[in-house]
Parts: sequence; structure tokens; C-alpha cells
Amino acid sequence: MSFMPALHLFCLVTFVYMAGFVFFRNPKSKLNVTYASLLLCFGLWNTSDLFSHNLGIAHDTWRKLENISSLGWIGFPVVLLYFSLAFARLEKLLKSALFLVLVFALPLLLLYEQWTDGLTVLVGRHAYGWEYGWSESGWVYVFHAYYIGFTLASIFISLRHGWLASRPQERRQAWVIAACIASSLVLGTITDVLLPELEIRGIPSLANVFVLVFAMGAVLSIARYRFLTISPAIAAENIISSMEELLILLDEKGGIVTVNQAASRLLEYDPAELAGKPIDQLISARRPDSPLAQKISGSRTTKIGENYLKSKSGKTIPVLFSSSWLKDEYGTMVGTVIVAKDLTELKRVEEEKSKLERQLFQREKLAALGQLGAGVAHEINNPLGVILGFAQGMEKRVPEGDPLRLPVASIVREAVRCQNIVQELLHFSRDAKQEDELIELNALVRSSAILLDARAKLQGVQFVQELGDDLPAVKANRTRLQQVLVNLGTNAMDAMAEGGTLTLRTRRDGEHAILEVADTGHGIPEEIRSRIFEPFFTTKKIGAGTGLGLSLAWEIVQQVGGTIEVRSEPGQGTTMVIRLPAGRGGSDETG
Repeated sequence: MSFMPALHLFCLVTFVYMAGFVFFRNPKSKLNVTYASLLLCFGLWNTSDLFSHNLGIAHDTWRKLENISSLGWIGFPVVLLYFSLAFARLEKLLKSALFLVLVFALPLLLLYEQWTDGLTVLVGRHAYGWEYGWSESGWVYVFHAYYIGFTLASIFISLRHGWLASRPQERRQAWVIAACIASSLVLGTITDVLLPELEIRGIPSLANVFVLVFAMGAVLSIARYRFLTISPAIAAENIISSMEELLILLDEKGGIVTVNQAASRLLEYDPAELAGKPIDQLISARRPDSPLAQKISGSRTTKIGENYLKSKSGKTIPVLFSSSWLKDEYGTMVGTVIVAKDLTELKRVEEEKSKLERQLFQREKLAALGQLGAGVAHEINNPLGVILGFAQGMEKRVPEGDPLRLPVASIVREAVRCQNIVQELLHFSRDAKQEDELIELNALVRSSAILLDARAKLQGVQFVQELGDDLPAVKANRTRLQQVLVNLGTNAMDAMAEGGTLTLRTRRDGEHAILEVADTGHGIPEEIRSRIFEPFFTTKKIGAGTGLGLSLAWEIVQQVGGTIEVRSEPGQGTTMVIRLPAGRGGSDETG
């Protein structure tokens, strides 16, 4: 057995060399530092066994060497666990002070027991060298539980990381490491625990030799997969994996080779699901003749352009893409790499900006028209009053049956109509100051419903009320807000010439009261939907409307800080959604 000291010397030198190599390879890496510490533990484990066959060594010297060796065989399970956590990137545990105190307290206590003869005791000298045995204290069982428990935990963490890892290289690394730890645990336990318990003596301690299985397996993993150093290939892979942009790699025929994590996440596909599939699977039918499709087909050399991709669930995703050909060393095109940026949020912001610009333009236009309307109304109001006064006087004096009766009545009727238009213009221009008050919306709807219900019956329209609970009070002028409701309801009934259903709904949405006026009429075509709130714009026949009803409703709602949203499809009816902010008490004037 004279070869044993030389074997342990070889193990010691090998472990120390590997520890130095790994540490200096990247001393700033937590994984490297931890693995170097683990290798150093394995090296120290061999210290006492270097002299296990030297029967001339003094007892005290042997005890000192055994204490140095215990730094390795007691310390390695906790360092192994720390290494497994670092490899699996479980940073939360590694940064937890309480966790570190708990896992390092036990090995420190066991070291103390070893150094005070509470864990192992020297048995004696034999022809084959020194032999030590376990003491009779309970600390022996604590050590065995600690050794097996921490090692099994390390195996579990490595296997779990391998199962969850997305990179094939890292998955294989984890499985190699777990297999090596398991082999060392089994072999070390047999030689260092099981055989002595079976009273099989005379076999040198080989546990610290069998841990070479783990060390060499880990070194193999390092050499083959380079997980402790950053190579250009690994760096490129990490950069691609962490990209926010979508990256799609195609072969020369337009088939998908792979996609990065950003593309996998946004398109809702696992990379393995897309491998070998044509790029057409990801191109939305919304743009079948898109620049991207033309680029892949080779008909064009577009370097950048907009396109629509299709996710697994069918969602359409707008992207800005750039692409370039991949060529081999002979200049032959062997594939295409596509980098795309998701434009969903940008499109949403642009749409919101466009909507706000349209609203601002609408308000400015309404303000200008309001000023114009106020001027016109003031100019024609007085002469119109004179015309109406004389006409009404003539109507009283012309007897029934007189041929002049009909023309005079027509003058009175049209003058009254013109006077109503003037009043609407004055309201629209906010010429008169109106006093606001806190209004309970459901009560306003009920009072307005009396007017609407009567007209609905005359036109053969069914009238429905769906009033919600717990609505916040809104601050507005009661008369003008009622005018909004009547104008919208009247307009809705005009859209149902052949009958239908008019529905008034109220509900609460946070700090807003919502009023919906819905009809089942012919709907509003998209091309005129943006113009319906313009003053004097109407699709009704001449004489059937002034075109001021909706614009006046828009202006009144805007004045109290609310909004009107139009939801309509041709043939599907129209819903006007009025959103009014909750009132805050007090009384103000609008002017």
C-alpha cells in the first residue's frame, strides 16, 4: 500500500493547482471564487493521509495534521452547497445574511468538536499505517446528517437548475456536476462510513481520493462548456439572450433556425416549436406582401422597414425590422438574420397623441365657431325679434279663411325656428354665465326620460333604462346637462326610423360617472365619425336638423371636464359614452 501517500500527494497538488487556475482565471466571479474554495477543501482533505503510512510520526504531529485535514472534509459540504447555489444563480439566498449564518454555523461547530476530540479519536498504529475511528458522541451522527444532507441538497439544486436552464450547454453542465457529486457521495460514504461500521479494517481512507471524480468531472465541464470563463461565443450568446429586440435566424430557404428569448416571449412560441418552420408562419396576413416577405423571398433587398408579425395566439404585432444576409467563407448566402423592434407601445402612444391632437383641433375649431356664432346671433337676434313680433301681430289680425293666413303662419313658424337656432348659438358660444351645482345623475336621467319616452312611443321605439348604483355626484349646470341627454336621445331616435331600442345606462368607473346613450339604428360610417361633433354638420334632410345638437352636447361635456366617446359600426347601432368627473362640492360659475 506504499503507493497511497503518493496518490494523496498527487490529489493535493492537483486540487491546489486547479484552485489557483480557476481563481486567477476570473477572481471577480463569485462562481470562480466559490469553486476555487471547494477545490482547496478537497486539497486540504489529503493533508493527514500524506503521512498515514509513516509510523514514525509523533502522535501530536498527527493530530495537528488531522485538524488541518478536517478543514477539508468538514468544510467541503457547505462550500459545495454554496457553489451549487452560485451555479444555479440563486442570488436571493446567497445574499441572505440569516441563511449564510445558519449554513456556516454548523460546520464551524463541527470543526470545534473535531479539534477538541469530540468528533474523531485516534485509534492506533498498524502495519498499514495510522487508523482513526469515530468517537461515541452524538456529534458523529450530526456530522453524518450534515454531510449527507448538504450534499443531497447540492445534487437537487444542480438537477433543478439543469431542468430549468434554457441553454443546452448549461443544462449538460448541471447534469454532469450532479452526477459527479452523487458518485463522490456514494463512493466516499462506502469507504469512510459504511466499511468502518461493518468492522472492515485495514482499508486506507479513500474518500478524499474519490472526490477526484467530482473535481475531474467539473473540470471536464469547464473545459468543454466554458461556464467559468467568458469566451466570445458565450459573450455573443449572452448578448443575444439579453437583447430587448427580437432576433430571428433563418436558413437560405427562409426556414427558421432559432429565435432569441425576446422573440420567443413576444411571439409566444418556444424556440423548439419554430425550428424548421417557414418564416411565413410569423408574418401577419395583414401584410402578406410586406417588405419582410419580399426580403426573404429575395425579390428585394430591403434593409429596414415596418411589418406585422403574428403571435401564437393570433395577436398582430407591429415591428420595425432590419435584415441582412449571412454568407459563408466563399461569399455564398447561407441564411438571413432579422432584428426587429416591437412597435406596439409606440403605435399606442402615436394613436393617443393623434387623438389628443384631434380633440385639441376640435376644441379650437369649436371655440372659433362659437365666437363667430355669438357675433352672428347678436347681429340677427334683434331684427329677428322685430320680424317675429310683426308677424305674430299680423297673425292675430288676419281672420280664419283669409288667403293671407297661411303665409303669415309660415312666417311666424320659420321665425320661431330661427329664434331657436339663435338661442342654440348663444348657448354654444357660452355667452351667458351658467351656475353649476352637484347633480345626482340617475335623478337627471329619470326626469329627462319623461320627455324621451313620450317621443319614443310616437316613433315606435322601445325605451329602456339601466341605472347603476353608487354613482358619484357630478358638478354641472342641470339645464345644460339635461340638454345633452335630450339631444343625444333625440339624435339616437332619429337613427331608428323603422323602430328599435333606445337604452340609457349609468354606472360608476372609479371617480367618474358614466352615462351611455345606445341605439340599435343604422350606425355611423367610419368616414364621417370624426365629423359628427362639428357645428352645422348633419346628414339629415334639409329642414330636419340644424347640425348643432351634437356639437352643443360636446361643448357642454367638455366644459365640465368630461369626454364623449363614440362606439359605432354600420348596421350595429351606436353608443355614446359620456364620462363625467365626480364633483367636489361648492358652487362655481361657467363663463
